[in-house]
Amino acid sequence: MEAERKDEPADVQGPTAALTANPAVQEGPAGAEQWLGTAASTGGGQELPAAWLARLPAWSQRVQPPRWLPDLPARRGGRPGPYVLLDVRRTVRCWARWGRPGLLLVRQGRPRRPGRLVVLWDVSGSMADTFELYLAWLYALVQQLPQAGVFPFGPDVVDATAALRRPYAQVFAELQQLARVWSGGTRMGAALHTWLVRYGPQWLGAQTTVVVLSDGWDTGPPQLVADALRTLRACDAAVWWIHPLLTTPGFAPKTRTLRAAQPYLLGLLPGDSPAALLALAGL
Repeated sequence: MEAERKDEPADVQGPTAALTANPAVQEGPAGAEQWLGTAASTGGGQELPAAWLARLPAWSQRVQPPRWLPDLPARRGGRPGPYVLLDVRRTVRCWARWGRPGLLLVRQGRPRRPGRLVVLWDVSGSMADTFELYLAWLYALVQQLPQAGVFPFGPDVVDATAALRRPYAQVFAELQQLARVWSGGTRMGAALHTWLVRYGPQWLGAQTTVVVLSDGWDTGPPQLVADALRTLRACDAAVWWIHPLLTTPGFAPKTRTLRAAQPYLLGLLPGDSPAALLALAGL
């Protein structure tokens, strides 16, 4: 990501800005597994570029958790934090007894905290231009949400949550240990099924939101992706898909994988720039 994109706030152009300016750039026909000359390969991962992690971009300081995360009761005795629900009626009644508005705000029952957030992050070769953008966003989310988990996937899937909870200066060394999934091939269905077996029992439940962060290019059978998403929904998880090219003029979800996934999604969301990612907090 260029220097100006690191320092500018939400109105800065994202890594796909040059693509979205070209109406001819859109997803290919159903079954085509090539995008802008980058094939959806089955190769292994590569080393991470150290330039990604030179510093945390300024816009990431304004990242907020999405409002569509379900709420959970906070532990007794815990700090209320920013997710306390205000009891408006009781607050107004207190003010009425005083004869004027005051500083006292009455909480609604026990404090609330966001439910589990699982991000399944496609880090295959076709997503390489967005790595730095998404890394900054995910780092900010994981730092704020104790119930967030980030799982990069390519041919395999790994748990990067512990790495993203460390100080930012230490993140690069931690992620290098997971380099087998970076910038390699894409076998999304197999990776999602591996996640279900390896991590699903710990993370899935009625208060879990799953976000798939991917462009949808895949070399595996699309039915495997559909089956995995169906299992997520059967476990009462809400499933969203963030796509880096959703706002591209002429875009349509034509890949086989996206068409197979759509019946199990609550929606497709844009993720092409800092502005788009910051806007997710208000949806």
